[in-house]
Amino acid sequence: MNEINVLMATDENYISQTRIAIWSARKYTDSSATIAFTVLCDENSGLASRQWIESLENELENITVQCINVDKTKVAGAEGKAHITQATFYKMLASSVLPDTDQCLFIDSDLVVMTDLRKLYETDIEDVYAAGVQEMVLIRHPNWACELRKRSNLPDMSDYINTGVILWNLKNMRRDHIEEKLLENITVHNEWLEQDIIHRICHERIKIIDYHYNYNPMFSEEIYQRYYPVLDENMQGAIIHFIGNRKPWKNDKIPFADVWWESARLALQTNEFEKMSSSAEHIYGLSDISRTVDYYGKNRGYVIVGYSDNGIILYDELRKSGVCSMIVFCDNSEEKQTISLQKNVFSVREAVLRFCNFVFINAVQNFRTEITNQLLSLGISQDNIVECSMEKW
Repeated sequence: MNEINVLMATDENYISQTRIAIWSARKYTDSSATIAFTVLCDENSGLASRQWIESLENELENITVQCINVDKTKVAGAEGKAHITQATFYKMLASSVLPDTDQCLFIDSDLVVMTDLRKLYETDIEDVYAAGVQEMVLIRHPNWACELRKRSNLPDMSDYINTGVILWNLKNMRRDHIEEKLLENITVHNEWLEQDIIHRICHERIKIIDYHYNYNPMFSEEIYQRYYPVLDENMQGAIIHFIGNRKPWKNDKIPFADVWWESARLALQTNEFEKMSSSAEHIYGLSDISRTVDYYGKNRGYVIVGYSDNGIILYDELRKSGVCSMIVFCDNSEEKQTISLQKNVFSVREAVLRFCNFVFINAVQNFRTEITNQLLSLGISQDNIVECSMEKW
């Protein structure tokens, strides 16, 4: 199979991310295969944005990139939510926007490809409408799965997939008028948007594929192997999909953000890369604190800023990660400084004077920026300040 047809959807908010995803796909896919990208845009996507995406044709070999307008009347009534826009429904239009193609691979823009797409594209989907990876969030949270099934009136959830990566059999879809059926369901209540629609209509005609083809970095490899069988023993690499609202361009400390930023550095113009980089936060997650310890060392001293339930949890995580040196607390609250339960609690200023060479971990959740600025004003270098979100990624 010499040509791989890839479908994407974007809007003005995801132009750079779309370019990065395309660049990474071309980099990791066998150079002998031609990749034909079709990018679905709405009328709000400017000419300059489209031309910038399409200019990848001149920068990369064996690639075509075409941006085309979507007839938004087809998805009229569809509503996104939170960070998800109406563009998420465009993938359901695959069989009509690619009328001369028997199959295509749809990929979201918020991902980075680190595997050869040719092998995925050669998956046998002759007897199904689609192939994809089961939604790991629902596997890990069965109560959510039960609630979702009830709210969206869904069938058995055994083949419910995350549709950020989906291999479509367009020939079968046209034969059975699947696109029409998908669009008819737009106005039905769909808690998880187009994923619910695709599951409802394509149920029992969806092939489950190896999880590495749509890997959610918020779950470790250990978690995946515990709950999800390896379906391809020879799989190399992965497609890293930044599902949800934790995106690498928002926070460059989330898992696999470094991989995305490396592709961004090569795919974007210098000014665009620097603009995105300067706006990203640098906040570690609680379950990722071991990376902090690996970087600074187990024998280094640590100051936890914020004597609270979260601070105690962080203290335990540092010890679990092997920190064997001194860990102290500091807090701006005079009440906490004098509470003296089991830990000495210093003022922030005193902690800086006593432990200026320690690593300061800012565990304050509501005034994180103000605390970091306070530490900087007291002379702690940015390199010795770690901001930590208490969410378990």
